[in-house]
Amino acid sequence: AGAKDFSITANSFNVLTGSSVSLADSCVLNIGTGNDLQLSHDGSNSFIKDAGTGDFKIQANDTLFIQNSAGTTGAEFWSAGTVQLNYNGVKKFETTSAGATLTGDLTVSDDLFMKSDAAVIHFGADSDVTLTHDHNVGLILATEGTANSLAIVSGDDGTAAGPTLNLKRDSASPADNDGIGAIVWTGRNDNSQDFQAAIIKSQASDVSDGSE
Repeated sequence: AGAKDFSITANSFNVLTGSSVSLADSCVLNIGTGNDLQLSHDGSNSFIKDAGTGDFKIQANDTLFIQNSAGTTGAEFWSAGTVQLNYNGVKKFETTSAGATLTGDLTVSDDLFMKSDAAVIHFGADSDVTLTHDHNVGLILATEGTANSLAIVSGDDGTAAGPTLNLKRDSASPADNDGIGAIVWTGRNDNSQDFQAAIIKSQASDVSDGSE
């Protein structure tokens, strides 16, 4: 009586049906010879603490669900490998064998990186429009249709010009006869070769301040 600690050293410990084991706030249930796993509640929050060495593994024979007290699932970990993240019980993110599927909007508050030199962004249910990064060319906008491949639209009702397409040569050391920009019309001949049909090109013959 009056002891603070209670240890079970036997190989098994049985709790009879209908019975329970209760621990007061701030008491710790230690599991393992070195108290490696600790379960506790401080009166406000509950804690599962891995205080030992090695990994902390949660295993299930079937799907592992993380739910709130009302039973609404926030995350599902399927035994087949799929991981699903939900919002209010509705699936928003799911891993697949090909990568991942996002349902809904994606808001990025910082930079978004496409690290592959051949990364492609697909638009439309049938990938009608694609935006591809080519490290030799830059960004390639491709479309399968015959309508506008790219439309620049301004909804401004002011007097300023718009919409505006700005081709800017932003050199740190500008020099005379620098090329500023070009628009090129490229076709394809019957020998599967590209040919340049027309070009509009701008060049700075003089970059001296006041004499551009």
